[in-house]
Amino acid sequence: TVEAVLNVLKLRIAQERLQLYAVPVSLRTATAAEEAGMTVLSPNSTRGIDWAFDGADEVDSSLRLIKGAGGG
Repeated sequence: TVEAVLNVLKLRIAQERLQLYAVPVSLRTATAAEEAGMTVLSPNSTRGIDWAFDGADEVDSSLRLIKGAGGG
């Protein structure tokens, strides 16, 4: 789910010349955020976050979001 959001943001960054900052909690997400054109910050270096998104690792047949499969 995070990859899907980053793909949409990548397009908006390019089209609208947005300047976005990411505070990812996994190396995989950090790499994807950089590739999308975001500036990646450490969780220890930020004072506040305007918007937070935490993707699900899986979605079961009842459309329940499952966390904890890892993100690399």
